[in-house]
Amino acid sequence: MPTFGARVEVRVDGRLVWDGARARGVAGLKLGVHSDGEYVYIDGLRGSHRLRSDRA
Repeated sequence: MPTFGARVEVRVDGRLVWDGARARGVAGLKLGVHSDGEYVYIDGLRGSHRLRSDRA
């Protein structure tokens, strides 16, 4: 998920997985979430999901 240089929150299926600074654990989802400052990476998703980002 691109950040476009901004601090962003990222949600998977409506559940917060990145709070703008660090990964948030989500019950039932085993994900590896990290950022390099330009993108937030979400490892471990399978199947169809809805991703959403908003400014934090």
